[in-house]
Amino acid sequence: VEGLARKVSVEYKNVETAEVLRECERQLLLSEKAQRKVDEIDARMSELSRQITSKVSKKEALQKRKSSLLREYQLSGVGELRELLQIAEQREKLVHSIDDIQRRLARVAADPDERERLNKAIARPQSELEGEYQELQQRQEEIVDWIDREWPKHHSLELEQQKLEESRELGSLLTQEESLLQDMREVIAEWMALEIARKRIVETRSYFERERQPEIVRHAEIVFASITDGRYQKLIVNMDDNTLAIEREDGKLCSLEQLSSGTRELLLLSLRLGYISFHERDDEPLPIIMDDILVNFDARRARRTVEQLAKERQLLFFTCHRHVCEYFEDVLGEDLRMHRLGECADPPAQGYPSLVAQQSGGSR
Repeated sequence: VEGLARKVSVEYKNVETAEVLRECERQLLLSEKAQRKVDEIDARMSELSRQITSKVSKKEALQKRKSSLLREYQLSGVGELRELLQIAEQREKLVHSIDDIQRRLARVAADPDERERLNKAIARPQSELEGEYQELQQRQEEIVDWIDREWPKHHSLELEQQKLEESRELGSLLTQEESLLQDMREVIAEWMALEIARKRIVETRSYFERERQPEIVRHAEIVFASITDGRYQKLIVNMDDNTLAIEREDGKLCSLEQLSSGTRELLLLSLRLGYISFHERDDEPLPIIMDDILVNFDARRARRTVEQLAKERQLLFFTCHRHVCEYFEDVLGEDLRMHRLGECADPPAQGYPSLVAQQSGGSR
């Protein structure tokens, strides 16, 4: 440890051993980092040296090639070499032109008509060809002058044509706009009619719920309480969410879903009878026609229902059940008139007629 302290320039007597070791570790890390940097610099210098050597070799090769070309073509300098290269490029272009002319001549030679026309053109005197060339040149100049004169007119006609096309398009758009406006007016008229009808329906419904429904519900709850022997005392209608609650004799409320199927049918029948009673306030009672509505009622409620149905009005009731006939006979007695319609699948006792209509084989 004392030797390490001397190497890192630390007075061993004045420091702890751990501090000497930490300083040694730090110096070692710095040394390793410096060595890696040196290695990277050496690698980079080697790569640069290799690239320099490669470029020097290429330069020497180009110098040898240049000297060889100058000796081969007996040139004095680089300027003459550039001229020689330009001449070689022009020669290559001429060779391509010659090849193209030869191909065209070959096509002419293959066509007899073209070959004959070419021979006639070659046979014509040069003066005639020069005169025809001058005429063609003069005709070309005349065409150019005509184009210069007529181009403004042509441009003006194009602008007019564009305006006409735009005006036709504008007319078409205006026609479409008018058609759309007419459709919109028809839709608005239909919407207004539907909106007026909707408001009338809402007003009528509100009037019915406000003026008539309470009385209908009052008639219905009287009928319902009578049929159920007072087990259900009151019907409560919530105008906000249009729901119905039933108050039992113990004061608790229950919803339609909590009633049995028979009791729900009895409640709906009570509401119908309440509606009928409401409309019979100022008019003569009309006959009621019903078809086997008592099949889900027990005997006591069925008899109570018959009393409500036949009160103050004529009732035409169709059934195919013998026990239903007995309910009516027990309640109405001599006021009952029963008629049998055909044979019955479940015939009553001997001498016992059906009530109003007797089903035969399940059909009326």
